[in-house]
Amino acid sequence: MWVKEVIANYKRLLIEQPHLEIVFEKMSVSFNPSNIVALEDKGTVYPTMRITDKWGVLVVEQGALMSPNWDRVSVSEPIVIEGNKISGKGWTLELKESYCIEQDKMTHNYKIVRE
Repeated sequence: MWVKEVIANYKRLLIEQPHLEIVFEKMSVSFNPSNIVALEDKGTVYPTMRITDKWGVLVVEQGALMSPNWDRVSVSEPIVIEGNKISGKGWTLELKESYCIEQDKMTHNYKIVRE
């Protein structure tokens, strides 16, 4: 039963509710392979990971959803946006100059864009 609750919670945070979806440009990722959670056909949740890319550095401590083909990652909705430092429940993102996040008016999801 516990596994079903964990999966339902991740689906709610990373798919159903507004979230930040980050598309990779040239990523490098490190993670702990022993604590991953498959999320049906949506990808795999990595409870902890660190991703660097052209846009900056993402550090995850409470779950991120990696797409099945490893071209994007999703984290929960941003809570604090202070210039180039963005954070949400269990994650922080530091963007490089010329990058920012914006919210899609239709889906209410967020994405990284070049300024």
